Parts: sequence; C-alpha cells; structure tokens
Amino acid sequence: MSAASFIRSKRGNIATASALLAVPLIFAMGAGIDLSRVWTERSKLQTAVDGAALAVMKNAAFKQAEAERLAARMLTTNFGSNYQTLAVTFSEFGATVTARTKVDLTLAKVLGFESLDAGVAGTAEYPPTKYEIALVLDTTGSMAGSKLAEMKKAAKSMVRELTETEILRRRVKFSLVPFSSFVNVGADKASADWIDGEGAVNVPYSIIPAGVSRFDVFRNLDQTWNGCVETRLETGDSSYGSDDTPPDAKDPNTLFVPLLVPPEPASTRGARYNNSYLTNPSLSGLGVNIDDVVTRYVLAPIKTLLTGPSTAKGPNAGCDVRPIRALTQDYAAITRDIDALKAAGNTNIAEGVAWGNRVLSPGEPFAEGQSFDADVEKIMIVLTDGDNTVASADNPNLSAYSSFGYVADGRWNGSVATTSEPTGCYLSDDVDDTSKPGKKPKVKHDKHGKKHKDLTDPTPVNCLPRPADVPKPKDAPKAATVAAAMDGMTSRACDAAKEKGVELFTIRLEVDTATSSALLKGCASDGSHYYDVSDAAQLQAIFDDIANRIKTLRISS
Repeated sequence: MSAASFIRSKRGNIATASALLAVPLIFAMGAGIDLSRVWTERSKLQTAVDGAALAVMKNAAFKQAEAERLAARMLTTNFGSNYQTLAVTFSEFGATVTARTKVDLTLAKVLGFESLDAGVAGTAEYPPTKYEIALVLDTTGSMAGSKLAEMKKAAKSMVRELTETEILRRRVKFSLVPFSSFVNVGADKASADWIDGEGAVNVPYSIIPAGVSRFDVFRNLDQTWNGCVETRLETGDSSYGSDDTPPDAKDPNTLFVPLLVPPEPASTRGARYNNSYLTNPSLSGLGVNIDDVVTRYVLAPIKTLLTGPSTAKGPNAGCDVRPIRALTQDYAAITRDIDALKAAGNTNIAEGVAWGNRVLSPGEPFAEGQSFDADVEKIMIVLTDGDNTVASADNPNLSAYSSFGYVADGRWNGSVATTSEPTGCYLSDDVDDTSKPGKKPKVKHDKHGKKHKDLTDPTPVNCLPRPADVPKPKDAPKAATVAAAMDGMTSRACDAAKEKGVELFTIRLEVDTATSSALLKGCASDGSHYYDVSDAAQLQAIFDDIANRIKTLRISS
C-alpha cells in the first residue's frame, strides 16, 4: 500500500472513530442538561420549602391543619403545583416541611430514564435562647393623645407576637419601666433593704436632714409614699445615678432615697411656687424641728391639711408614673399595665434607662433577671417623644422638684456637697402665733437669730441659704445647660447597659431636635437599632420590626 493510500485509509478510520465517539458524547451532554434541569427545579423547590417552613413557624402557632394549609399555599405561590407528598412535622423548637417534585427527562430517555424525582426538606426553628425584654416607655405629658394611644397599641402587639406560641411563652419575659420626671419602683418596696428607710443618705441641701426617715415624715403628714425615688447621688468616680451598682448599706449612696417633695410657700408676685400643700409649711410642719442654729433634729407630731391631691400637690407631687413591672411571664399583667399608662410630667430619659438596666440585672433592686453569663438575650427598648428637661420655676429653687431635687441644689450635674445644712424656702415656724386674727404676724427672728425682710405677704418666709457655690436666681443655669447634663447621664446609663451585653433599641417619636437624634442614636446598640419616627401611626410597624428581629428564626435545610 502506498503512503498516500495509507494516509487516506487512516483518515477514514479517524472519521469513523470520531463518529462512533460522538454518540456517547451527545448522550452525556444530554444527560448533563437533564441533570442541570433537575438541579434547577430542586433548588427552586428548596427555596419554596424554606419559605413555607418560615411561614408555618410565624403564623401557624403549632396547629397542624393551619400549618399544612400555609405550606401548600406558599409552595403553590413560589414553586407552582408540580410537587408531591407535601408534609409538615413539628419539633420542640420548630417545623419541618418536606416535598418532592418530578422532572421529565429529554435525551436521557434514550437510556431508559423517563424522569427523576427530587426531594427536599426545610426546617425553621427558634434558637433555644431565652429573652428578657424591658419596655422603657415615655409617659410624659407631651405623650397625651394619639402618641400614647399608638404606643400602647404597638407595645401590646409586641407582647402578643412574642408570646404567641408555647415555645416562646416558655422563653420570654417582659418588664415595663414607665418614666417621666421620676420612676416609680412601687410603694410595696418601702421595706426593701435597698430603700433608704432610715435617712442614711446625706442628701445635699435637703430640708430633711440625714438620720431622719422620710417614711416617718410621711406618717407625720398622714400620707403614704407613692413609690417614686430620687436619682442616686454620685461622689468621686462613682456613677451610681446611671449604673446598676448593687445597693449596699455599707455605702449609703448606693441606696435609693424615697421621694419626698418639700412643702413650698404660697406664691407671691415675686416668686411663683407650685407645691404649697401645708397650712404651715415649715420644718415643724414636716415633723422636723431645728433647735435654733444647733444641728439637732427631732420628730414632732403635727396636724396639717393638704390642699390638693397627693400627686398634684404634696410630698408625692409629680409621682404620677405607673410602678415598674419587674421581669415576668404574666403577660396579661404587662398588658394591663400598658393599658393603664397615663401622660403626665417631664422627660427624664436617664432615669428610665438606668432602671431598665436594673430590671434586667440579676441582682437587687430587682432580681428577676438571669445571670449575664446564662443563655439569655437581654433587650431594652427605649421610646421617648422629647428632650431631657426639668420644669423651671421663677423662685429661689429655680425649678420644680425632680429626681435630682431642685436645680438650685446642683445635683443635676452630678455634683454632691457634704453639708447637712437644710436649705430652701418655706414659711417660718418662728412666728408670733399669738397675733390677733386678721393682723400680720410678727417675726421675732429667723433661724440664725436675725430679723429678715418679709418675702411674702402677709406671712414671712424663712429662706435658709445655700452655700456660695450654688447659683442664685440671677445666675441660674440655662435650661440647655441642665438638659446637656441630663443627656450626659443618659449616655452613661446607655453605656452601662451595653457594656454588660444588653441589646438596646431606641425610638425617637415626633421630635426633630439635633440633640435628641444624636443622644438616642448613640444610645442604641448601633445605627440599625435606632428608629426615627415622624408619625405615631408608624409605631406599629416599628415594634413589629423589632419583634421580628428579636425572634429570629433559623433555617436548616
């Protein structure tokens, strides 16, 4: 055979071989296409099954018939009707949805394969984590009307959503911390060892001296303590006012002082007072006598008459806020408390956040929380519609009484004096009571043995001086200065909670000041935890979003 013939013959063999090899290659390519179609359909079915499992967990409430109906609807919507053997099964923590689909083959039919089945399963379940949630809600006067109504509706909806299934109810606790000018720990806490029932705390410039029990004064007034407390004093490097340092009688400043608002004189053209509630508002009128200038105090029984309701005027003035509800699984009680919220008072966000932290803490003053080392997520939701503020007053006290006392006391900026000298303005008990009716009483002398100019007409006022470092009315700090100091305490309270691992959501409601935006955004765990709400009607969606973020479901396929 010639070389040319051989070459021609070789080419023919190669062509024949190539033709023979092309057949399995074509079938392989066809099979690959079929398998790709099967994989695509399986992936689509997996996505639909995962969505069905999520829908079942969110909406079926562990009810079998409802779960199967939801799963079928989700599969039909997201995959189509080409599925078989749909099933839903429940476990302790979640639901599993299984389904199969059949994919008709094309080229693979030549090899005897008509179709292939693809089976998938999707499981949606709650992590076995427990949740402790503190609702820290603004109930100040500016919340009246639609804002309060929408907040109540949204908060109650969150409680329902996070307790809708048995598994959630076993794992979720709620606490409610309403705040305004004060926070109310509950009148039933009067005998708690973390309450300063014996006057151990030396409150600067108070007319109730150290060593005198405020509860004794309440009894002398024939009144009952409503449950509000003052902000803890801070000395040196302490941050007792904003943190949850455990109360310890060895350090009196860690205790909580029961609110007792001092009596004030009647208003005059030169000074306006809002809390004149005693017929003789003096130290003896409170049941506390000063023996001339000697620092010696005794309790004395009194007979007096209150001139108004106890929260409008009197020793509980301003204590309109609902008591704290400690962490509980009594969801009906939480809902009732939310329903009972009323709008009154000024904005004191710092107290709200500080007490939100304290109810989540495992130690006193509220010890219902689990350890921070436990498998528990601690969450605080803070809602407010205003900037921090203390109501100013045109009198030597410079303000209404707040959890920081009077602005003139200087406690709003964290400073604490060590003096026990009482101060403030009140009607003098050093008056000649033998004066004839209808005639102006004669002042014999003031508490320091000197006559002084009458500040009221017709009854004189005794104003015990504050130390020189306390501002006089003409040097009164601006409202913005006081608010900035309260903002600083709020930030410290937020930081104290976050440093312990509390997840903190903040909601600003219908406020447009730059200071409130910066404060609440910085208070939140991060930017995504801050909600700026321009209309109270949006609160429902906000609380729903937070609830969904809290009860995050995980998918395992």
